[in-house]
Amino acid sequence: MAILSGLSPLNRFLIFCVFGFIGLVGLGLIVIVFGFLVGFSDSDTVSVATLNTQSISSQPEINILLDISGSMDSEIDGEIKIEIAKEILKNFIYNVTGANIGLRLFGVNDCDTEQLITIGKNDPATFVNLITPLQPSGSTPIELALIAAQTDFKLGGKRAIILISDGQETCGGDPCAQAKKMAAQGISVIHTVGFDIAEDGVQDLKCVAEATGGKYFDAKNKEQLFYAINQSYADITSRDCTSISNPIGKYLCHFNIGN
Repeated sequence: MAILSGLSPLNRFLIFCVFGFIGLVGLGLIVIVFGFLVGFSDSDTVSVATLNTQSISSQPEINILLDISGSMDSEIDGEIKIEIAKEILKNFIYNVTGANIGLRLFGVNDCDTEQLITIGKNDPATFVNLITPLQPSGSTPIELALIAAQTDFKLGGKRAIILISDGQETCGGDPCAQAKKMAAQGISVIHTVGFDIAEDGVQDLKCVAEATGGKYFDAKNKEQLFYAINQSYADITSRDCTSISNPIGKYLCHFNIGN
């Protein structure tokens, strides 16, 4: 105080302002930290630990159902349809980060289906090696493929299907009725892609998608097939962050890469 008494009134006033400002800043920091801690205790927030320790089983499981019926041997713009599909799937698998992927074929040995790649974190090179030799052969057992696809899900994540076909059911099945059953049994969504498909096959695929809250994509060429598969993937792996009220929790939700 003796030091202050020797100063002019103006200098004493300036020193008072400086120390007052420092005190206010410190108080503000305390309030911010307290608010941060309290905010993170809210029930609607997602913790850092939860966001950064996602197990394989918590990620969506996506079962791709690929039509390899005889009609996939026809051409679009000078390229065979099955070759276009394989090229796009090869590119797709190298860019997957937020889901467990599997591949089931239908049209194998006429009216049959086969799980070619088990759902999981598949090595892209192995995936590519397995699909490269595929050639069109059989009919189009869409219902059978849907029934079999249900048994492929093992990890416990969100169960979704991307079904790619260039034709209607030709093995006596009812894909639409089966999709409705699957929706009631816990399949999250089925997106369907009609790849250069005739009009008589569109309604089946639309019904399959609509029965599960999915989308139908009409793909008449390579670019549209690429878009359909990637848009389906984006829809399946998207995360609803709108219900989180805490701004920090919402920020972490939006930037939780791969979920």
